[in-house]
Amino acid sequence: MLVSLIIAVYKDTEALNLIFETLSYQRYKNFEVIVAEDGQSKEMKKCVENARKKYDFKIIHTTQEDKGVRKARSQNNAVLASNGEYLIFIDGDCLLYSTFIEGHVKLAKKNAALSGRRVNLPQKLTQKIKNKEINPLDIEKHYLTKYLYLVFDKMTKYE
Repeated sequence: MLVSLIIAVYKDTEALNLIFETLSYQRYKNFEVIVAEDGQSKEMKKCVENARKKYDFKIIHTTQEDKGVRKARSQNNAVLASNGEYLIFIDGDCLLYSTFIEGHVKLAKKNAALSGRRVNLPQKLTQKIKNKEINPLDIEKHYLTKYLYLVFDKMTKYE
């Protein structure tokens, strides 16, 4: 089954590059990525073009004029551009574990929607990931140690 992963973004190319990196670790390989940009920035266009050269998954980029927050409209544009039988929606600041898409596919049912939780990482850990001091896959592989760090950090939020 072809999966369309729709990523809602607004100007944060640094976070999008991290998402692309985590997508390269996915165990399930039959997916396409639709970057649903709420705007039309040159930086985002360049980021997507560079990712197309670097990664072996299909990347589609949809844009719209920046007229304030219109995330839902941007996601609708992405749905129209998608080719997948199954759609997954994430925000442009979410890092995905290696079985993220695979898990969705295993749990997929006709006429059903899945929702999940996420953890807001503390700023210190986020900065280490952005600075390439910690690889997102390292967090997944050493989850227990990282989990203890997150549990005792009062800045961590679970949603």
